Amino acid sequence: MDKPILSPRWVQAVTQAKGLLPTESMAEKPLSGLSIDSRSVQPNELFVTIAGPKFDGYHFIATALEKGCGAILTNREPEFQVTVPVLIVPNTLTAMNQAALAWRLAVNPKVVAVTGSSGKSTVKQMVAKCLSEKFRVHSTQGNLNNHIGLPLTLLRMPADCQMLVVELGMNAKGEIAHLASLAHPDIGIITNVQPAHMERFASLADIAQAKGELLTALAPDGVGIVPRGSEFFPLFRQLSHCQLLTFGSDIPNDSDHIGAEEIVMQESGSTMVALYQKRRIALNLRQPGQHMVSNALAAFLAVQKAGGSDAECQTGLSSFQPLSGRGEVSTSTHGWQVINDTYNANPGSMTAALNQLGASRPAGRRVAILGDMLELGEHAQRLHQGLAEPIRTNGIQLLFTTGPWMQTLHQELTAPSDPVCQHREHCTDWLGQITPFLQPGDRVLVKGSRGMGMERIVADIIGQKG
Repeated sequence: MDKPILSPRWVQAVTQAKGLLPTESMAEKPLSGLSIDSRSVQPNELFVTIAGPKFDGYHFIATALEKGCGAILTNREPEFQVTVPVLIVPNTLTAMNQAALAWRLAVNPKVVAVTGSSGKSTVKQMVAKCLSEKFRVHSTQGNLNNHIGLPLTLLRMPADCQMLVVELGMNAKGEIAHLASLAHPDIGIITNVQPAHMERFASLADIAQAKGELLTALAPDGVGIVPRGSEFFPLFRQLSHCQLLTFGSDIPNDSDHIGAEEIVMQESGSTMVALYQKRRIALNLRQPGQHMVSNALAAFLAVQKAGGSDAECQTGLSSFQPLSGRGEVSTSTHGWQVINDTYNANPGSMTAALNQLGASRPAGRRVAILGDMLELGEHAQRLHQGLAEPIRTNGIQLLFTTGPWMQTLHQELTAPSDPVCQHREHCTDWLGQITPFLQPGDRVLVKGSRGMGMERIVADIIGQKG
């Protein structure tokens, strides 16, 4: 999508939200975008200085000016003469939030918001892809799903946007409620509740309660979409004050549920028949896995409620490609296939990935290369050791692990029938060491939390420079 032009209407909306008036030069020369990173700021963009734990953007104003920024939003006067307009506010992040809300209300698109322990980026992309068949769509790019990323997403929304699809991330109670207060979603999706960020929550129920803040934020005429099979479905029903739709692979017995049958998993994708309101809709996906079926069903409901048709859902889902690090499959020059699922990991998504590997029928062996799942707190050892069961049941024949917590899994796999397992302390210890064990026809899953840097192993075993 081309970067939107921040028109005089945008300048007026966001400056009024901060109690300021646009300067004459800003009104005459529309800004070309918005950036908080001086390294990537483009000519005539608004540069916003954000103070983080390591860096304060205020100290990089000179760099932004060298790159040609058109205006500056900061919290104090620059230390030198500046020739572009400068907006000074007490707190730039607060100002961004106020501006983001003002612009969201000014454009007034229909908003679909997605949260969940895993799958939220995939569902967001699926919904955006399907809706773009008919509407002008703007959506969260990359991982801009937090207290900084969502305001950026809203402020970068084009003035003619009809559908806004946003991803809401969280790692503490109250964060979803805050993000929803900016996005004002019409449709809210909870993909699932799994042990993620457990070091910040006392229990899985607390995570469900935090995810449920999205449902509470929906207006009475809104629509909530949740997994029927979740143990927290009664909680979601209690938190919701609007229409609540459900998804799952079971056969629906009411009009508020979408199910599926005739699910066929293939190496390159899957097919199924969605069952919704007495209709049978054939859907084709380019990625296999039961979790992808659930993602597609949730996306289907959102698209329907946003005004999309069955045909647009079919076209959008059939052409949907996963984002980098979220399960795309590549073939190395040596003849083994590599599943790159390195973007992130928690126990639920790890099990889903192992199940997907187990459902495959490679000519060679099923191989897994796994890195630590982070932010699990006191539950980390138990949850890593718990992966022994899906590894056994899915016929994994060769296992490479890295990280201190994965070592506890390595120690758990001691039975004669368990896969051959080798462990290294650091991800980089495996570079150049795994390919001698692989054979043509092998199907290799690489997965771990983002902080483990497992994408370096993907590049190594495919043959790219990492």
